[in-house]
Amino acid sequence: MADLEFVYELDLPTADYVINKFGFEEGGEVQRFIDSEVIRLSDPYVPFQTGALKSSALQYTHVGSGVVTYHTPYAHFQWVGRVMRWPTGTGTTYAPQGEHKVYSTIPGRSELTYQGAPRRGKEWVKRMIEDGGMDKLLRGIREITRRRS
Repeated sequence: MADLEFVYELDLPTADYVINKFGFEEGGEVQRFIDSEVIRLSDPYVPFQTGALKSSALQYTHVGSGVVTYHTPYAHFQWVGRVMRWPTGTGTTYAPQGEHKVYSTIPGRSELTYQGAPRRGKEWVKRMIEDGGMDKLLRGIREITRRRS
């Protein structure tokens, strides 16, 4: 029995071509969709008292950059969900400008409570993704790439 051997060449497009064709480049249609949908889908999960944290994503995110930014003085500890205190002095939640705070270790008083909980609360983007947000993002990405193919 004789062996059969095939020799062939594939002329595949470059990764850059594929990324650009389907809109995955920075500032491209897919990246703009992802950024704007992350903000929109996360909206009901963002802690809300005055609306400043929620609104900051619209103000400070450059849609299409691949980075969603929540920019308020308290955004970090809201994301983490733990009270921060000034470690010197009285241990108050207020610290002089330029002084650093640490996470509270006071039993029963370390976790933040959120108005609108349990939906609104810490790690809002992660929880949105876990609650079906990833499926919604993927459906939208598939729709865009089908349209562009």
